[in-house]
Amino acid sequence: MLAEKILTEKEQEDHLNNNWKVNPKVTFTFPEGLRIRTGHLLERIVVKDSIEPSVNYWNILDFIKFQHDPDNLWLRITYYRYLKDEIVRTKKGKITNKRWIFAGQTSISDPISAFERLFVKAIKEDKSGKWIRPLFKNIMKECHKELE
Repeated sequence: MLAEKILTEKEQEDHLNNNWKVNPKVTFTFPEGLRIRTGHLLERIVVKDSIEPSVNYWNILDFIKFQHDPDNLWLRITYYRYLKDEIVRTKKGKITNKRWIFAGQTSISDPISAFERLFVKAIKEDKSGKWIRPLFKNIMKECHKELE
């Protein structure tokens, strides 16, 4: 079986930005398989991370409303890998036509309020002031430009 056509970077980004709109259902299965959550993807932000010779990495922010928690919006930070090789092989060496790999099977997914608490605590406890504070200062500077 031959692998599907290799998409350009623009086609890859369009796929990630638009494919979820066709089927916005989200299923989140805990690694132990004991619980499953379902909901709907409300919005997605896609940013190309890096380009390797045979793989493109795409960082994803998904905004989700889960059925079990309809009052809170959730944020999932994850990523996809897009394989660019002419022949795509599975780990066992079999040829496959699948180029997209959802690579964040154990990605973080929490209510937005949990991210807020996490980042505020990180800023408060950043004793050296060398990592999280500069990150958020730069983010705020760039956001200020966007909001003007």
